[in-house]
Amino acid sequence: MMDDKIVEGYFSEDLSNRERAAFELGIKLGALFHIAVGIPISKNEAVVTAIEKGLEESIKCQPYVSSVRVSLSREKIKGEKKYEFDYSGITPSILNAQIDVNFRDISIRGKMEWIEKFRHPLMYISEIKNK
Repeated sequence: MMDDKIVEGYFSEDLSNRERAAFELGIKLGALFHIAVGIPISKNEAVVTAIEKGLEESIKCQPYVSSVRVSLSREKIKGEKKYEFDYSGITPSILNAQIDVNFRDISIRGKMEWIEKFRHPLMYISEIKNK
């Protein structure tokens, strides 16, 4: 594993570990969103589960990630693949996630979920603490 001190010189010296952890979490949430939106999908449970697991494993490849949980809102997925063009794509309203990042002495959790009253996916820090 690469020592994170190798990249340290690229970040501002006055950046705290909390700020860096929040930055790292934001990168992961944004990446997940932009990777997932538009992926072809159908209501087939095997397809949905495979996409959830694939997205989780992909995000886990990034630095400092300790856990990822992706959940696609099955009730919002259209297309049962009863004919060739009967499928849909992942939209922001379908995608929900929780990502945990550990950066040095900071443990931070972020979530992404569709907020109907905003009609928008919200990415937010739900927990941050010193380890």
